[in-house]
Amino acid sequence: MRRIDLVRLVAAENGFCVSRADEIVQAVLVQVAEVLAEKGRLSLRHFGVFRVREKAERKGRNPKTGEIAKIRARRVVQFKASKNWKNKINGRGEK
Repeated sequence: MRRIDLVRLVAAENGFCVSRADEIVQAVLVQVAEVLAEKGRLSLRHFGVFRVREKAERKGRNPKTGEIAKIRARRVVQFKASKNWKNKINGRGEK
C-alpha cells in the first residue's frame, strides 16, 4: 500500500475529501517523527510501540567491489506491534 492509498482510505472512512485526508495523514506522520526525535519512544495503545535505537559504528562490505567500508553510527526506528494487532494480522481475531 502506498501513502495515497492510505489517504484515500482515511477520506472514504471519514467522509473527508482527499486533500483534507492528506493533510491529516501528513500531520500525524510529522508528529510521530517529532516525538521520536525528541523523546525516542511513542506508544500507541492496541497498535504498538515505536522506539529509537542507537546502532554502533561497524564494518561492512560493498557487495559490488568486495571492499570493506565503515558504516557510521546512527539512530534507527524500531516498531513492535501490540498483541492485539499481531492477532488481527494473523487472522486470530482480537483477544
